[in-house]
Amino acid sequence: LKNGRGKKKGKKKQAEQEQSGGLPSSWAARDPEDNASLFQTMFEIGRRNKVLNPSSMRTTYGKLMYLLQDAQNPTVAKSLGFSLHKDLVLVKPYLEERKCLDLLHDPRLECAVQYIDDRDPSTGQKLPREHVQAMVEGKRKVTEELVQIYGDEGKLKPEDVHRVVESLADAIAYIESNVRPVQQMLKYLEDNFDPEREDQQFSLALRGSGRSVYSSSSSLYSKYGLSAYSSSASEGPKLSHSHGTQYTFVWQSLRLWSKVMRHMHRLWVCADDDLLSTTSS
Repeated sequence: LKNGRGKKKGKKKQAEQEQSGGLPSSWAARDPEDNASLFQTMFEIGRRNKVLNPSSMRTTYGKLMYLLQDAQNPTVAKSLGFSLHKDLVLVKPYLEERKCLDLLHDPRLECAVQYIDDRDPSTGQKLPREHVQAMVEGKRKVTEELVQIYGDEGKLKPEDVHRVVESLADAIAYIESNVRPVQQMLKYLEDNFDPEREDQQFSLALRGSGRSVYSSSSSLYSKYGLSAYSSSASEGPKLSHSHGTQYTFVWQSLRLWSKVMRHMHRLWVCADDDLLSTTSS
């Protein structure tokens, strides 16, 4: 039985090779230059995945960029016979190439790519399930309208329109899901603390004398007042900040991080361009 199954597999493989015109079944058997488009697309997808998911590829991304930077060297590129670099496929250039920029200016696109949260942004309370489902259904209907309009013009296929809309929606979902928690923390700070008035029970002040305003045994002593480099609670904070200074420090940090997260995709695209640039600044 085993030998018979092996013969069947051999005949099947031979038939597949004959149907493919006798081409080798492995890409590795071909000349590297013949695989240029494949390699460029593979590496571009990896780089684009990092842009869309900054928390992913924490170790492999560095190795990928080192490899591509070496390949950008003119000597290496000449020996390979081709470049491994390919511009990132972004929505606007993608639509420009296909002469379909009208899609980006369609007012319905905003509804199609909107971020739907199951919680009220002001109270944090769960929204009724029916309300969320109605929003999702409305978003789906608008997306289908865009697909029917722009997918029938001949410039884009229906699946291409879906791809554009979903790409934008994914980017907005990432931004909103990362910016909102920071903004919520900023709201807690502004609602519960006054930079001009220090409440001794809830003071943000730090003392750099090795001890905090409150002893480590106090129930009011916050672990967040400890130095990041301290090995025990008795060491206390290393910074000397008054209540107002610490409030400003935290407020500015949250504001900065909110802006960083909102422009995270742009940051990664700029970093990609800079790392793989072949011109020296």
